This record gives sequence, C-alpha cells and structure tokens, in this order.
Amino acid sequence: MRELKQRGWTTQLITRFLGKPDITTAAKGAARGRPAGLYLVDRVLRVECSADYLSARHTAQARNKTFVDALETKKATLLNFCNAIPLTLPNVAVSHLLESARRELVSKGFPDTDASVMDRALEIALRSFEHADSKLAIFNWHPGVRQARARLEERKLQAVASQYPTLATTCATRATTGALIDKVAA
Repeated sequence: MRELKQRGWTTQLITRFLGKPDITTAAKGAARGRPAGLYLVDRVLRVECSADYLSARHTAQARNKTFVDALETKKATLLNFCNAIPLTLPNVAVSHLLESARRELVSKGFPDTDASVMDRALEIALRSFEHADSKLAIFNWHPGVRQARARLEERKLQAVASQYPTLATTCATRATTGALIDKVAA
C-alpha cells in the first residue's frame, strides 16, 4: 500500500479501483502485527492506464490541492492576526524591574545572581503580555497555531529588548534557545 501511495494513489482510489489485495502477508518491520496487502503489478499498471482512473486521480489531486491551499490560507491568516496583536509594556524603570526580580528571587529562596535576576526580570516583563497569549488561546488546535505562538513569543522578546536594552542579551539568549517557545508548546 505504501508503494501505491508513493505513486499517487489515495485510499479511496485503491478501494475503488483495486478493491481487496491480491495477496495478504504478515507484516514485517515497523508495521508488525498488521497484515500487508499486496497487489499484482500487472493489475495496478492496467488500472493506472485506464481513463476512469486517470480522471479520478486528477480529481483527487485537485481536491488535495484545494485542501492544502485552504490550510495555508488559514495559517497565513492566523499569523497575520498574531502580528496585529498589540504589545505594550507598562512604563516601569528598568531599575524597578530588576529590584522586583531580586526581591522575588530572595523571597523564594533562590540566589540573586546577576544572571538569575536578569532571567526573572524578563519573566516579570513578559507577564505583561498575558492578554496577548489569551488572544491566541481561542485558536487551539487550529492549523498554524504553533507558528503563531512562536511568532508571538518572538515579538514579545523583541518588545522587551527594545524597551529594556539592559535585558536585550537575556532576550536574545531566550530567543535562540527556544526556552519560551518550548513552554508554549507544552
């Protein structure tokens, strides 16, 4: 069946034009337990030359292209929606943000090293964008939602880096490691 699909057959075309397999064998390898259906090569080639099959295959390919195009349109629309979500940070001095981060770390018993303070300050700044995350929540299970979430995280990091140049390196590190994107995908 895998070889037929590589040749452009769909499950519906196989059912319609070939029906039941000519031979059924025990599956080998990864498909263990599921019997493999085999079709005689001459029969497959004869069907592939028929006008009915060629017409049905063309219709199936056109339907598939329409589906793929619609899917890509939905993904693009979702990305455009994501790019239009306004991202504004409250006007808080970076010194206050860093002090809040330091206090938060100490209150939870964590060391207040420079790196940990910068990470915590970034987390605090990113909390300002929770409203933006909620706008994408309605699109769970939609095609392209992962890309949209990743794009939103990228935009949020850019906004923080722009408003707080002190945190730019921390933002760049997060962007390249994908730490925030992994949290969103989980």
